Amino acid sequence: MNKTKKELEEEVELLSTMLEYLVELLEKKGVLTQVEWEKAIKWYINV
Repeated sequence: MNKTKKELEEEVELLSTMLEYLVELLEKKGVLTQVEWEKAIKWYINV
């Protein structure tokens, strides 16, 4: 199935929101801070 641009945008927005909540939860649990998350993502993108 080919998705429309709007469908893809909605899916990306949903995934972004899910990641934001996941990071917030990990931060509340003391597993990871927002700064650590951002560093890990930047490192992964640059590898």
